[in-house]
Amino acid sequence: MIKFEETVKILNSISMHPDEIDGFMKRLYRVDLKKPITRQRERKIDKARDLFLRGHGNIGETRWDALNAVTELLDHHHSKRYKSPGLARRARENRFVSNNLSGYGDTIKQRAVKLLINTDNKFK
Repeated sequence: MIKFEETVKILNSISMHPDEIDGFMKRLYRVDLKKPITRQRERKIDKARDLFLRGHGNIGETRWDALNAVTELLDHHHSKRYKSPGLARRARENRFVSNNLSGYGDTIKQRAVKLLINTDNKFK
C-alpha cells in the first residue's frame, strides 16, 4: 500500500496535457505508426481521451488521470452488448476480477504505470 501511495503521488505530480493521451495510448497498445490505425483501436483511444478528461474523479491534468482512464476503460467499459442485464452484470464482474488479478487487463495496467512513471517518456 505504501508503494502504491508513492506511485500515486508521483503520477499526480506530473502534468499531462490532453493532447498527450493519444500518444500515450498508442505507446501503451504498441500501435505501429507506419500502419493505418484500426477503427477499434481508434475508438479505444477516443474513449481513453474522454475518460482522461471526464472519467470518474479525473480532471485531465496529470499522469494519474491517464492511469485512471486506462483502469476505467479496462474495468468498466466494454463494447459488447448483452440483451439481459444479468448477463451484462456478470460479464462486468468477471472482467473486473480478471483485470485486477491477472491476464490482459493486469498486464496493460502494469505497462501503463511503467510508461507514465518514467518522466523521460514524452507522449507527443
